[in-house]
Amino acid sequence: MKITMFLFTCLLLQVHASSYAQRVSINRQHAPIHTVLEDIRKQAQYDFFYDTDLFSHAKPVSIRISDATVAQVLDVVFKNLPYTYTIDNKWVVISAAATKMNVAPETPRQQPGRIAGKILDDRGAPLPGASVRIIQTGQAALSGVDGSYNFNVVPGSYTVEVRYISFQTRQITQVDVKAGQLTGLNIALKTASSTLSQVVVTGTFKKESVAGLYAAQKNAASVTDGISAEQISRSPDNDMGQVLKRVTGLTTVNNRNVIVRGMSDRYNQAMLDGVVVPSTSQNRRDFSFDIIPTEMVSAVVVNKTATPDVSAEFSGGQVSVNTIDIPEKNFTSIQYGTGGNSQTIGKDFHRLGKRNTGEYFGINNSSAKMPDGMKTWIWDNRAMQLDAPPGYNLTDPELNNVPLNTIEYGKDVKYNDLDAIAQSRKLNNDALKPYTYKGQPNQNMRLSLGRVYELGKESRFGFAVSANVRNEQQIVIFNNTRLSTKGNYMDSTGLGDNGAGTSYRFNSNMGLAANMGWQGKAFKIALKNIYARTYSDNFNESIRKAHDDSHPVANKLLYQLPETMSLQQHQLTGSWQLPWKIRAEGMFTVNRIRQQIMDERKLSYQLTTVFAGKPYFQNPSLMTNSMASVGGSIKDWRMWTSINETDYNWSAAISRKFGADKKVSTLMKFGYQAWSKKRSLDVFKFIPWTRSWAEGTTNQLPPAIEISYDQLFSPGNIGNGNGQAYYYADALGGRFYDGKMGAHALYLMADQKLWDRLRLVYGVRAEYFDLNSSAGSAVSKGLPETGNRPGCGIAAPVRGEGKQLALSSVHQRHLQPDARSEPPGKLFENRHPAGFQGDWHVRDV
Repeated sequence: MKITMFLFTCLLLQVHASSYAQRVSINRQHAPIHTVLEDIRKQAQYDFFYDTDLFSHAKPVSIRISDATVAQVLDVVFKNLPYTYTIDNKWVVISAAATKMNVAPETPRQQPGRIAGKILDDRGAPLPGASVRIIQTGQAALSGVDGSYNFNVVPGSYTVEVRYISFQTRQITQVDVKAGQLTGLNIALKTASSTLSQVVVTGTFKKESVAGLYAAQKNAASVTDGISAEQISRSPDNDMGQVLKRVTGLTTVNNRNVIVRGMSDRYNQAMLDGVVVPSTSQNRRDFSFDIIPTEMVSAVVVNKTATPDVSAEFSGGQVSVNTIDIPEKNFTSIQYGTGGNSQTIGKDFHRLGKRNTGEYFGINNSSAKMPDGMKTWIWDNRAMQLDAPPGYNLTDPELNNVPLNTIEYGKDVKYNDLDAIAQSRKLNNDALKPYTYKGQPNQNMRLSLGRVYELGKESRFGFAVSANVRNEQQIVIFNNTRLSTKGNYMDSTGLGDNGAGTSYRFNSNMGLAANMGWQGKAFKIALKNIYARTYSDNFNESIRKAHDDSHPVANKLLYQLPETMSLQQHQLTGSWQLPWKIRAEGMFTVNRIRQQIMDERKLSYQLTTVFAGKPYFQNPSLMTNSMASVGGSIKDWRMWTSINETDYNWSAAISRKFGADKKVSTLMKFGYQAWSKKRSLDVFKFIPWTRSWAEGTTNQLPPAIEISYDQLFSPGNIGNGNGQAYYYADALGGRFYDGKMGAHALYLMADQKLWDRLRLVYGVRAEYFDLNSSAGSAVSKGLPETGNRPGCGIAAPVRGEGKQLALSSVHQRHLQPDARSEPPGKLFENRHPAGFQGDWHVRDV
């Protein structure tokens, strides 16, 4: 028979000569036997030995007795029950009797529940190897390398006891467990002083779970904020973009991007499982958090100050999302949601080009891809005089000897080796045709699955998988004209004066996350994988005037911006508890991101006439050589861009705590971090172009073109004759840049606690980085930069009687140049009549 000993250590031990005759008074109705034995233990200080399953099928008992001995109480409790006992000194051994009277009949075994959580110290750091015990059942285990523990128990109310060397023993009562459910309990231990080394601190489940939940945040080395998985589970939010709105100091933009303490994206940093993730925007440093499902998140931490063990490339905040590897309990979740508004559902939803089914799942159609083999060219003076695109005039000897584009193809490829008219016919003209659909409700589907398996020998394996698909459609009315150098047109009522327009926003994303982990007594290994894909295809139409022109004329603008982004992250992490109380951890991660603009279309039409009070816009804004020669601006285009980035991250660290039972304790951590990144940008822009002069002349204007773009660029109409047009492949097109970045960092950090009143966190971090970006056709010179980045930091929380009174932080940080500091390249903002220009002026901050 398996015998379990229950050792009970009391706050105050009162030993009398008459201890064998200690009197007991109990009043219980329909109580479990182990509850009555606990009452006896508290009053008489007796220790009990019995089999853990002995009372599993016993009926509850009722007892009312006063001023009785322990033997008298036990006789009443076990009356007509198949149990016997013996008392030796103050030890009671209970066993099964030979008969089985009044035992409850066999019933189907009830599904067990679970108690699980982490054991933390007063700094919020995990305590591996802590002894955790269930008082009523005698089950015991040691916490894992990350401080985690778990028990499978039958439904009921339990007391959990935790012991750890140099820390106060803690008992948590009223831990209620329900069948098939998880009771999460993080327990924070306090350092024991020499005068209180034998004290057992008792608290309730509600109080202790809250204390454990906030221990890591309150005692973190840096100033932090955040939200836990428990808090997330109580919210109706579907993705992290919505969850982050609940964190103090964070502002979300479109439920995706984050601004910390009012500082823009350039000064913030996003991390996923401890790794800086690539930006999901082509021209900004931000991250779309809405691609992460909430079921996969264990915690969100926002660091607002730096410590030596984290990257310091932020001054606003560092938003770190941590996903689960081994779930605390088995779960299966299937969700479907829908929503919308009256301004969108059932209303006309306009766009350029047909919509394909794959777009609802974040997958763009192959027809949106740029045709292969497209070549750019530079307008030669002779070609401009003759109004001759490549391949049009084959008899001019000068054109036959001019290179096509020396930057891209060298001097061997000649101007007339390309047929610009034939190349223009490769582009799909259906993408220029307006289509109308009906606005649909938003759709959201998610499937999540998690399983955990106990392998024996204090080892377990678990995995969590989540897949989601979401589509959102929205119609937004906007008005973006505010003020120009010629006056304020906000309240004007003339045609195009106030720039009013409508935005039709179609957004889809899909994601898959698959994490797994294996944990033993002194180690934990986890593999985490995430794949996310977003698709945004927004169409805007508006009527506006260029008020800064000398003679502003109303024009109609159609703008279609389809963007796709795919992100992959694969991470392997491990942590080990080594001899001499040394903790070691390591990580290797691969990130891949691809961002594309798939046929951006900016089409504008000039006012043709007004008939019966209705304006008609039928004159496309085509570019000509004569306009280009006098500095005319390009109004319309089709553009493809592609950014490819691959990041490798790796790190290792060891830590050890010294003087844990002393008045001055120090946690020392030494680590190494490194990463390598490669990033490239390709841009191709095609500009609608037509003749400057009528065919066969050099001073007569050609007939006006008054047809829509989709008709003008049908294969039969493409050409260089009167009333025809073709696409000029901008000479700046092609590979804009190749960027390579690398960094290595060493750090040493000390976290000191002084007399339980003062805490100091300080250290040093040294970084070496290397940035080398070589531009293609845009510029002739790259941006190499190499340097060292020393840094230091100190945080000093002042505490009295366990209450934080003050917190100060001093640190020096350097923001490194980034590959997004691109060569000159223009991006158009569709709701504002302006372009945003990037340049190579990169400086340290």
